[in-house]
Amino acid sequence: MTPLVREMVALAPDMAEQMHWFDCGTAPEGILVNLDSVNDNPLPYGQCAVCGMDDAGGKWLILLRQVDQVVAVAAWSMRAKSYDKHPGFTYARTDEGLRIASIDTNPAGTEAARGVLAAIGRWLMSLTPQTQAYRATARPSFINSKRKAKGKPPALFDWRTVVIAPPPEPGPPKGGTHASPRLHDRRGHWRNHPSGKQVWVKACKVGDAAKGVIFKDYEVKP
Repeated sequence: MTPLVREMVALAPDMAEQMHWFDCGTAPEGILVNLDSVNDNPLPYGQCAVCGMDDAGGKWLILLRQVDQVVAVAAWSMRAKSYDKHPGFTYARTDEGLRIASIDTNPAGTEAARGVLAAIGRWLMSLTPQTQAYRATARPSFINSKRKAKGKPPALFDWRTVVIAPPPEPGPPKGGTHASPRLHDRRGHWRNHPSGKQVWVKACKVGDAAKGVIFKDYEVKP
C-alpha cells in the first residue's frame, strides 16, 4: 500500500472495495500519448483506480469501469490551492480505433478528457509483470460500524498487495475430474486460439462460493 493510494481512496471511499488500485508514481507534465495506446491495451481488471503525481506537485485520480468494450471514466486533479472534478465521459475500444462519447460539449471539457485519456494511456503502456495493484477491505472497527449505521462508506481499510503474475504454463493431465475451486478473482489475460488468433478474456470471478472465498494477496513475479 502506498501513501498516495491511501490518500486518494478518501476521494471515493464508496468505491474503494470494488477497485484494483494502482499508483503510477510521478510522471512529467505535458507528455503526449498516442490515444491508439488506449485502444490497443485493455484494462487488466473490470474496475481500476489509477492515481499519480506530476513533476509540478499536482495529484490526480482516475476511476475506470468497463462493461463489454465500453469504459466509463471519472477523474479528479488536485493542486496546492485547487481541486477539480473533470467531466465524466466514456470511451469504447473498436476495430476502427478509439471512440470517445459523453464528453462535455465545451472545448475545455474535451481537452480535459483527452488529457485524462493520455494519463490512462501512459498507465496502460507502463503495465508489466512487476506492476503492483492493491485491494481494499473495510476494516472491522467502531468507526466503520458507526458510519455504516449512518449510511456512510467506510473510512478505515485493510489493504492487500495484488500480484499480477503471468498465467502458468499448462501441465500434463493428472487424471480424475476437476473439482470446482473456491470463489476467486481471475485477472484479464490474452488467450491463444488454435487458429493463431489472440482473444482478450475479461477479468471475472470464478469458482464455487459455497466452498469458500479466496482473497488474493499478490506480489508481481517476472
